[in-house]
Amino acid sequence: MGNLADSLLPPQPDTDGLLGRTISRIRWVVIAVLLILAVAQPLATRVEVPDGIIVLAFAGYNLTVDLLRKRVPWLGSFAHVAFLDLPIAALIYWLGLRPSGPFFSLLVLTLFSSAASTTLRGSLLCTAAMMLIVAAIMPTFPLWSPNEDGIRELAARLLTLGVVGIATSMLMHQLRLEQESAQASRREAERLSEMDNLRRAFFSTVSHELRTPLTALGAALGMLETSTTGQLRPEQQGLISNARRNSERLRVLIDDLLTLSRLEVGALELVREPMDLRRIATEAASSMQALLEAKGQPLGLDLPEPLPVEGDRRRLEQVVVNLLHNAHVHTPPRTRIAVSGRATEREVLLSVRDEGPGMPEEDLETVFRPFHRLDPFSSGSGLGLAIAKGIVERHGGRIMAESGQGQGTTMRLALPRRLESHG
Repeated sequence: MGNLADSLLPPQPDTDGLLGRTISRIRWVVIAVLLILAVAQPLATRVEVPDGIIVLAFAGYNLTVDLLRKRVPWLGSFAHVAFLDLPIAALIYWLGLRPSGPFFSLLVLTLFSSAASTTLRGSLLCTAAMMLIVAAIMPTFPLWSPNEDGIRELAARLLTLGVVGIATSMLMHQLRLEQESAQASRREAERLSEMDNLRRAFFSTVSHELRTPLTALGAALGMLETSTTGQLRPEQQGLISNARRNSERLRVLIDDLLTLSRLEVGALELVREPMDLRRIATEAASSMQALLEAKGQPLGLDLPEPLPVEGDRRRLEQVVVNLLHNAHVHTPPRTRIAVSGRATEREVLLSVRDEGPGMPEEDLETVFRPFHRLDPFSSGSGLGLAIAKGIVERHGGRIMAESGQGQGTTMRLALPRRLESHG
């Protein structure tokens, strides 16, 4: 019988959870109501014992069930209790003298308990068993007759049991499906969160471990390049120069990984000070000038007025450099790049516009995600715009992209304007 009962259990029974407590409370409420009715209007039974005594006996049985459920693992679920409830509820119903007497409510209560705690298959079996019990017992009542009214009453009782059992079983089945789906989603979210934490820890650890030897390597290559000027063949000197440039690119990539890792965990510290964003943009443009000239990309600056902000000078310069580098990488040679800025009453606005091929509208948001690259063959790391967005948002600002196919791309950032004090 244990194997059969186990097959009627839901996949993840909630033994001590909300369902078990709710069913137990409903059972006690129904018993209390029956006791009140029995005291207010006692009814006779087949064994000439007042119905109140029988209700008290069922209350004792229910108390025993509650105690056993806490101590006997097999009775932990009401799906197993149904094997005890069915014969006892049937016996009590048979003891009554009226088909519509108060004992019928115990049958409904028993059916509800079993239907709510078993699988859909088990609920339907319990419903069918209860309907057979009523169909067998009800014609034995002295106050029932096999006429048209009696048959209608029997049909009404069977219909009531069928609706209660089937509706409860279908509702609980749907709730269990939704619970399993929610649990699966939660497990997947936890797995992804754990993987994300591992990724961040990996980037942070590897970046820290590589930064020191890479800095030493870059310094050594720089000294070697300087000290061997004119002593090596041009191709040898070119190899040293190329190695130094690649070590610098790798250092920048590691710095980007560290910055992104700190942004994601909210650990990026900002050294705030009053400044003019116009000067920051000018210095960033100057640092990018050689790279832009090598590709024949003219750079225009339209910064006619001060852009007062309060922020981290080094990080804001990193933002502008990243925006300029993004425009440099994704636009063809000899296309113009323009930096413009203006101040409003509340904000300072800065934009970097290029005359490249642009991007589709669906990429305007995803372009700020880490490692997102519109062109998989580009030399960029896919981190520059993500870092720029994180730094700008840490300053209380916002950044957005405007573009269209064949219309170029404009990156706009807005930062809170610093209120200048007077006096």
